[in-house]
Amino acid sequence: MLRERQAQELSGLLKGESFEWSVLILDKDGQDVISPLFIMTDLMEMGIVQCLKMEDIREQNLETRAVYLIKETEENISRILEDVKMQLYSKIEILFTGIISTSLLKDLAFKAAALKEASRIVRITDAITNISLLHESIYTMNMTKSFVETVQLAQKYITTGKDSCAERAMEEHYRALSNNSIDDSLTLSKEEVMNEHGEYFDKIVMGLSSVFKNGPAPAVFYNHPIAKKVSSELLDRLSDISEVMEKQRPNKPKKMKRPVLVILTRGEDLVTPLYHTNTYGAMLNEVFDFSLNKLVIHNPISKPQEKKEKETYNLNRYDTFYNENIHEPFTTVVDRVNEELQAYKELSQSASINMATGNDDMVRSLIQLPDLLGKNRLLYNHMNIVLNAIKIIQQKHLDELFAVEDGNALDMPEVEEIINKVELNDLIRLCAVVFSKFNKHYAEVSALAGKRIKNSKVLKYIENNTVQHSTRKKILHNIKKMIGVQKDGIIRRVDEVWSGKTEDFSSLNIFILGGGTYDEYTAVVEYGKAHKIEVTYGSTEIFSANSFMAQIDEIA
Repeated sequence: MLRERQAQELSGLLKGESFEWSVLILDKDGQDVISPLFIMTDLMEMGIVQCLKMEDIREQNLETRAVYLIKETEENISRILEDVKMQLYSKIEILFTGIISTSLLKDLAFKAAALKEASRIVRITDAITNISLLHESIYTMNMTKSFVETVQLAQKYITTGKDSCAERAMEEHYRALSNNSIDDSLTLSKEEVMNEHGEYFDKIVMGLSSVFKNGPAPAVFYNHPIAKKVSSELLDRLSDISEVMEKQRPNKPKKMKRPVLVILTRGEDLVTPLYHTNTYGAMLNEVFDFSLNKLVIHNPISKPQEKKEKETYNLNRYDTFYNENIHEPFTTVVDRVNEELQAYKELSQSASINMATGNDDMVRSLIQLPDLLGKNRLLYNHMNIVLNAIKIIQQKHLDELFAVEDGNALDMPEVEEIINKVELNDLIRLCAVVFSKFNKHYAEVSALAGKRIKNSKVLKYIENNTVQHSTRKKILHNIKKMIGVQKDGIIRRVDEVWSGKTEDFSSLNIFILGGGTYDEYTAVVEYGKAHKIEVTYGSTEIFSANSFMAQIDEIA
């Protein structure tokens, strides 16, 4: 899985050539990479005894190696040079998340030499990674308002109409170039585009490069000019990386199967992120503050004497319950956490230490104790998470909204009842789903919603930018049953590429420009299982329905 591969690669870089006590120094980009992957115990096994932020005040420790995992900026270079000047560490290793420019690298070298301390910097490595792995096969580039920027980029520089991309067939990159079938239609020069949006493309290309850099370049499919530009830059970058790696290899590697990469824009399907959900991972993202696997519950359920403003949980790769249940229906998870807690109680009783038992039994019980305590803590954490989620679900009628949206037909009396008791954002989401899935009822539902949605810029935008497909492919029964008959925007395109493939691919990789969701991740994973192929799902950001609506509101 992608997450384990990245964890192994980073472990090797952080540990260095030999074990030694180290300090790890991170900026925001470095923190985003490290925090979902490692806990402090992991880092200590690599010799890292302290983690510091780039802006922290640091003390001299000449017996310690310093490792910086940072973005390649002038500000960060200046701070490193300050540490060099102060002779804080015995030696320094710098890991840049992206590619450092030649000018910035020279500036670092010249200034370190001027300080007569250049020998302290023993290693500089760039192009590490800028993606955050949130689960086995889902990653984000943590871009802010990426949907807004993607739309603005298209509005400024692309002259094609709204329907052309949504209805256009997916095409492989080199075939699209030779056929000129996906015209850039750029109204300004490449230099002007890159000056204003260079960081947008750089971050995306860097992130995708880190996914594919250790194998053959992928076959890239897309149907949008922005995706075409990303593809061109990505394949150029991977070609450069391949040339460098080939020079370092004594023997030519065996030919391997290529992966396939499907690049889509969020505009391909505006409605799916607005559906109310029922899967565990998506539900947590819906009802809580959930970012980079850090879950915050505000005003949690608690005893009066233990009242807290918030509780925080880290759902990292060691949280076996979360990892096993992220794609499961929320109701199933509620039952499962109860069952596992009961099973734990029975197991802990059988493993309890009794002084009357024999020595062998006592030893076995002592060996089991740490694992049992760890499982107990994990299950009680998720029981607390589930109880707090249920409270919000009931307050906001999210289960009722899901039932309405997930059905194959619209029950108008049920819709009329729910319209009068849900919050405005949830009502707008319901109307968006009705527009997409039950279009013949849209006018009636809009009339029932009345003044509450009359001036909704979000709904107007969706009405004006959603293509009503005249025919919908029957994708996979189990996926459709899980995510709804009409919620097939991304899977429809994935299946178009996969069912039309002319070669065997090693993996299926989906990337969304403008933001993705946990429900789409679940759909992609289910598609991969059905076709027995390894999958990854990535996006410029992973957002909740409300944060997506805020971005639509900004550009509408």
